[in-house]
Amino acid sequence: MFSGEKTLREKQEKIKKAKIEAKKAQKQKRREEIVNEEVKLEEDVVPKQKVVQNIKLFEWTAPDRTPVKFEKKSFLIDNSYDSSFFLILSHNEALPSNGSHYVCPFPLVRCWYY
Repeated sequence: MFSGEKTLREKQEKIKKAKIEAKKAQKQKRREEIVNEEVKLEEDVVPKQKVVQNIKLFEWTAPDRTPVKFEKKSFLIDNSYDSSFFLILSHNEALPSNGSHYVCPFPLVRCWYY
């Protein structure tokens, strides 16, 4: 029973190898015919058109620039709001990891660490 399967498998492998060799031989024969000019290659049916690049697609004009008025008072107010917001967000980074309670220094924020 096993020997029959083995011979069948060997035959199938031989057939596969023969098919591969036949395809290679066909391709090689076709190459030789093209080199010897016995066979002419087909030319493209679709005519080739020249492609002209539209350079205007890549032009860019800068937007109008308007002067920005810098006010020191508004800058300081915005900066203080930003820094206080960052402090509120980042205060939990320094919490102990052993499970002890930690009281937040910010009274308006509930931040007991459990």
